[in-house]
Amino acid sequence: MGVRKVRLKIGDVQRTRQISPSQICIVYEINLPVGEMLLQSWVTDARSNTQRGAYFAN
Repeated sequence: MGVRKVRLKIGDVQRTRQISPSQICIVYEINLPVGEMLLQSWVTDARSNTQRGAYFAN
């Protein structure tokens, strides 16, 4: 993947995890309050340390 860090924000809840070069996905298990919330996600490139938006969340 070429990613070293994954950041997830859902409403006011934020989580960040380091990821190894061999991983192809990361799973977050988070208890959230009921209601609509904005989901945002970012990945940090392992080489350039550039942060960009992640394009897929399931």
